[in-house]
Amino acid sequence: MDIKEIYKTMEYGPAPESPAEAHSWLDRNERRFGHFIGGRMVPAQSHFDSRNPATGEVLAQIGQGSSADVDAAVAAARKAQKDWWKLGG
Repeated sequence: MDIKEIYKTMEYGPAPESPAEAHSWLDRNERRFGHFIGGRMVPAQSHFDSRNPATGEVLAQIGQGSSADVDAAVAAARKAQKDWWKLGG
């Protein structure tokens, strides 16, 4: 398949890279993720599937943020913003 065909069909091209390292990382994290808020992982109340778009395989369970999660994340970001600002670009 050449580039012109990929652009016309929008099909996935071959990916010779091994997914082994990514799968190993997912396995080490038990394939279930909450939220990173205020410098720590916070469990999520509900989750949704994250899938490999090429195969449909479920890769992990991702935390679905609630309004309370968003409020906590915004509050933590506001608290940390002054120190972030001091770091510069």
